[in-house]
Amino acid sequence: MRPGPPARSGDLMKKILVPAAVLALALALFLGGTLLPGRGSRPVAAPLPQADADALLVPGANTDVDATISALRAKIAAGDSTARDHASLAFGYLQKARVQADPALYDHAEDALEASFEEAPDDNFEATLGTAILAGSRHDFHGQLDWGRRAVEINRYNSQALGIVGDAYLELGLRQKALRIYQRMIDLRPDLASFGRISYAAQLGGDTDAAIAAMERALDFAGTSRDNAAWVHWQLGELHIGAHDFARAEEHLRDALRLAPGFGSAIESTVHLTAARGDIEGAIEILSQLVEEFPLPGNFSFLGELYLLADRPDDAEAAFAEADRRLALYQQHEVRTDVDFVTFWADRKIHLDRALSDARTLYSQRKSAAVSDALAWALYANGRYEAAQPYAREALARSVNDAGYHYHAGMIAKELGETDEARSLLRKALELDPSWSIIESHRARALLAKAP
Repeated sequence: MRPGPPARSGDLMKKILVPAAVLALALALFLGGTLLPGRGSRPVAAPLPQADADALLVPGANTDVDATISALRAKIAAGDSTARDHASLAFGYLQKARVQADPALYDHAEDALEASFEEAPDDNFEATLGTAILAGSRHDFHGQLDWGRRAVEINRYNSQALGIVGDAYLELGLRQKALRIYQRMIDLRPDLASFGRISYAAQLGGDTDAAIAAMERALDFAGTSRDNAAWVHWQLGELHIGAHDFARAEEHLRDALRLAPGFGSAIESTVHLTAARGDIEGAIEILSQLVEEFPLPGNFSFLGELYLLADRPDDAEAAFAEADRRLALYQQHEVRTDVDFVTFWADRKIHLDRALSDARTLYSQRKSAAVSDALAWALYANGRYEAAQPYAREALARSVNDAGYHYHAGMIAKELGETDEARSLLRKALELDPSWSIIESHRARALLAKAP
């Protein structure tokens, strides 16, 4: 049921974010442009709908981005363009890059942003904000923070700029600062973007009810945009999957696809729901079609895991190889290694030296639950179980209600011969989210079914 009239922003924050200290302890990744491993093997990520930032600059951004890009390029070619037109073109490329999983478009976005700065080098808010978003898309979170701060200096009352800064803080493990920024966002402008972030913060804090409540509030701010409403329904579907309320999840995912037919993220969540209900072959059928339209590395990784569960190892290997190949394409276009790369490599037992090296580099740069977990898992994949355990425990301390982190810690404890601890952690993972990952939850159940 939809909530009633909006509460005052301060009261609403208190209602959703109580106790704030618990949520601050549990915050982890938010808007990092995650590529892997997809819904099949991680907690729900919550990237905002493109309208949040892109529609600020790109007319019709959610309806026909190709037409918008073509119109802007024609205007620029005719010599009748402004700095804002170049920035708008960059936002179009950024949106298309995410939709089509084409990292080469990041390079085009960078060129357009540089052209915008050439036209207006000072106080160019649009290009500054676009550069911050590009940095985050490439996993350069220090760069995202730097450019985001510059955008806020130019326009301190812009909610999008504040959100980008908060997201960077969150990625860098500066959780209290992120929460303060999100508080400023909601005080300044309660809307879909701010409530989406609050929902994700609540989710990471283990308060699913508060996360759902915040996302339902976000639905009130979708306005007449079918794309925005579809995004919120998709997120609500994900939240209900995590709560193991499959009937409600199906309703929201159906609404998302009714509003936005072909919405790839909602289709992928439908795959997860289908698999969680035990229909692995049905999930494979849907996902096999999805990767043709949305060839994200995470979709191929998820498909490989489903093939493993269907006892089709050759097909699984081919899917994993394609995921790895597509990850390499992102790296060729200046997308930095991040936790999604590391955990994928560790899961697959490939590029293990690099996985560990890159995980250590990430840990030296920022201390977040996700980074601690990635380092633990890279050490585990390299057979260094004793070294892995402190980082796994660190991840749990920083995000106390994450099923995936409990699973990793449980697997590490198992290898160290700590049977009781391992079983306790695996049970806790399944209690927190019975289907956080189709393959990992399956393995956890299989291990727990064995005699201790």
